[in-house]
Formats: sequence, C-alpha cells, structure tokens
Amino acid sequence: MPGFRRWGAVFLAAILVVTATAPASADPAIVGGRPAAPDQFPYQLSLWGDGVFQCGASLVDRDVVLTAAHCVVRYNGDANRVVIRHGSNRLDGGTPVAVRKIVAHKQFNPDTYFNDIALLKLASAMTYDAHTRPVTLAPANQVVRVGETLTLSGWGKTSYPGDNPNDLQTIGLRALDLQTCATRLSSKGPVSTASLCTTSPEGQGACKGDSGGPLVTAAGTQVGIVSWGVHCALGYPDVFTSVGSYSDWIRAKRLELATTCVPTAPIFAVNDDVLLYGHPAATDGGPMAPDRTVIGNGGWSAFTRVVAGPDGVLYGLRANGDVYRYQWTGTGWTTDSRKLVATGWTGFDTDATRNRVTVDANGDFYLVAPDGKLTRRSYQPASGTWSSETIGAGWNAYDLITGAGKGVLYARTPGGLLYRFAYDTATKRWTQTEKLVGNGGWNTFRRISSAGGDVLYAVTRDGDLRWYRYLPYSDTWDDGPVTIGNGGWQQFTDVETQRNACALPS
Repeated sequence: MPGFRRWGAVFLAAILVVTATAPASADPAIVGGRPAAPDQFPYQLSLWGDGVFQCGASLVDRDVVLTAAHCVVRYNGDANRVVIRHGSNRLDGGTPVAVRKIVAHKQFNPDTYFNDIALLKLASAMTYDAHTRPVTLAPANQVVRVGETLTLSGWGKTSYPGDNPNDLQTIGLRALDLQTCATRLSSKGPVSTASLCTTSPEGQGACKGDSGGPLVTAAGTQVGIVSWGVHCALGYPDVFTSVGSYSDWIRAKRLELATTCVPTAPIFAVNDDVLLYGHPAATDGGPMAPDRTVIGNGGWSAFTRVVAGPDGVLYGLRANGDVYRYQWTGTGWTTDSRKLVATGWTGFDTDATRNRVTVDANGDFYLVAPDGKLTRRSYQPASGTWSSETIGAGWNAYDLITGAGKGVLYARTPGGLLYRFAYDTATKRWTQTEKLVGNGGWNTFRRISSAGGDVLYAVTRDGDLRWYRYLPYSDTWDDGPVTIGNGGWQQFTDVETQRNACALPS
C-alpha cells in the first residue's frame, strides 16, 4: 500500500502482516510481547500457504475460519494451496486441516487494504476441546472505547528482520480514535471508517506473520483482524479490520458456507434413455464425475417433459396430460415406479410451454397455465392424492421456471432476464417476489435445472453444461460460471438435477 512503498520493495514484501503492542516486557515476543499461556487462545490458528507459514487466523465455527483478505488473495481462490493448523501454541505443532473454499471480500483493495477480510471453509469440521474452541465475534453495535485495552496474539516476528517465534506470543494494546490514527498515518496510507486502530510505545507492535490474527477485548470478543502497519515496532498505530463493521457480511457468508450438498449430486439426462451423471462438487462447481450410467433403457421419448423432484423422483409428462412417477434409489428403480399419478395435465408439450412446469425441493409442482396463473400442486404418495392452490398471476411473462429450493423458484423472461421468487408453504405467502438476479443473457440456455440450495445447471445452445450458484444472503453470484460438461448436452431433451441435492441452512 502507499505507506509501505517509502520503505522500498524488499520491505513491502516483508510486511504484509501486522501485530499489536503490549506493556514492556523483558521477554521477546511479537515485538515487545510475551509468550501466551497454554490454551489461552484456543481460537488462534496458523494459516499456511504452499507449505509456508503466512498469517494468523481465528476459528469462528467448527469449519469456518476468519482471516485477512490479503493473506489469501494471492492464491486466486485455489483452496488446495492453503492449510490451517489448530490446537497448539507451537507453530511447528497443531493439527493440519485442509481448506475447501476461500471467500475473500470482493471489494478488497490491495492498495488501501480496505475490506481486508476473508472467510475460509474447512474441508472437515474441528472437534472442540480445551485446545480448540471458537471465538465470539463482535456484533455491529459493539463499541470499542478509546483507550480500552485489547489483546493480540500471533506468531509474528519478534524483531524485523528476524525469524518467526515458534511459541505463540501475545501483547496488550490500547484502542486509538480513528481521527488521530488517520492523522499519524496520513503519509503512510489511508484509514477506513471500517478500521480499528491501536497505539503502543516504540519498541512494541505488530510484525510480519501476525496478519489475519485476532484482536480481542478483555471479555474475549474478537473486535479486529490484523490488517496493516508501517513498520515493526516504530511506534506508529497498527490498523485492524473492524469485525463489527462487517457483521452483516460475515453473517451472510457464514450462512452461504453452511449450504450442504450430498456427496454426489445426481443429474438425469433424458433422450430415449435416461443417463445418470454425478456431480461431486455441487457446492463449489468442481469437475463432474467421469462415469455415467444408463438407468432407463428406451421409451422415455414418449414423454414431452421429464422433471426431477427430490430423493431421486422423476416425473414424466405426456402430451395427452398423463403424468407418471418414478423413483431412483441409487441402485435401481423402486417397485412402484412408472405409476400413473395424474391425468389431464395438458399444455406442456410445445417448445413455448414445456419449460413452464417444474418441481421444488419439497416435491411440489409449479405449473403456469395459458392464462398466466401459477398453480402449486402437492402429491401425497401414501394416499395417491393431490392438493392444489393458485398462488400467482401473470406468469405467462416467463418462458421457463425452475425450482431451486424449498419454495424457491427462478423464472426467465424471453428477453433473458432471470428473477428469483420464494414461497412459504406454511404461511401461504410469498417471502420474495420478482427479485432480479440475472440482468440478461439467460435466454441463451436450452435448459435450466437446479440441485436446490440456489445451485443452477444450464445447458448452452452449443451443448455445454454450466454450473452457477446464487448467494441469496449477500445478493450476488458465486465465482463462475463453471463449465462442467464440454459439449454434447444439447442431445438431451431434458437435463434435470435432484432438487434436494443441496440445501441452504434452515
């Protein structure tokens, strides 16, 4: 950042991490700090990239880690390059845990370090014990008083240049008001209103290796994430990302990271046969499984539309209005498969209308009638009966609808706009209507299906299969789209995904 450049390129590379200060101590630590007591900071983690220690971090949930964006953006989203270690005060100790996903703030600015915050989703959940426990995060309304004593921990260098200590260090510091902080750092770099500053005597402070680490109150609430500083122990203020300022962002991302998918999402591709494909990485858009299986031999072209429901259920609609129900168990069809469950469902046999019928993660049908009325129909397999209600009008403005969760519908206009709706079946009310989530281009897809959890699969006109994931809590799209099938998918009249293969947290 601008304040670093005056120290030259070598120093810039060296201080991508910052620390905090404490009362003077004869023990060398952080810079001017002291060794932490065993299990004093059970939420403290070390972050390693490409096999090298890089930063600190904190545990906020069994499988979610908080750190600074500048610690992880260098890996360009490649979580395989990052490992978290926990459960030990020793840098060479602890238990390694792989990282599955990196979520850095999309507005992180590497020149100013504004929005310097990131969350990591771990590949496996940690077990809580005396050595490993989560930290409490500051809410939006928590006020850090000027002069309040705060505590920082980390494995940052105890002198610069120098080596990182093997034992976790800690130091106490005092909160500084932003105006004074900005004035003292005016020639070094900008300070954001979403920052938190601390002050310390010369000879104490943060250094390389502390970035991303937690700054906590006397009650143990994390209020800051180590972001940047001018130099190790020169007496300048240290700058932290204010946790409370990003409480909404953290909440949204934690909810989205809590979305779960089955180990392999089933994708049913239909022509005259039914072919079963598997997607092992439905949450992240990873590659498809290499194999496919023919699970339906012939006769499926008699259906003008095949739609998937939850739990391996498929419905086949014929032009005469007959509807047949099938269920794939993972190894075979249930004995009651190919059961006629409805008649008279006509009007979904043309190119203009066939995509106006779908099923959601609850197993409910949504159908658009020629007059634009939207009907929800629910089937009870035990009794073989249906319930039905009209829940909307004007839906003939859309040429495609697809269920993408429990009561969640996506609707596409012929002009290529994509809207999101959510219907609460308990209260029989819409909780979201016509939320524009795709501003054009969605009419280029032949088919759009969903695994639930707002994970979408779309077949391009050229026959590629693409993965998308909308993030409803932060109103944005996940990184992508990702092409998971290269060519050939246009041969299928329907490409349908099991509708409850993924789910948002309840």
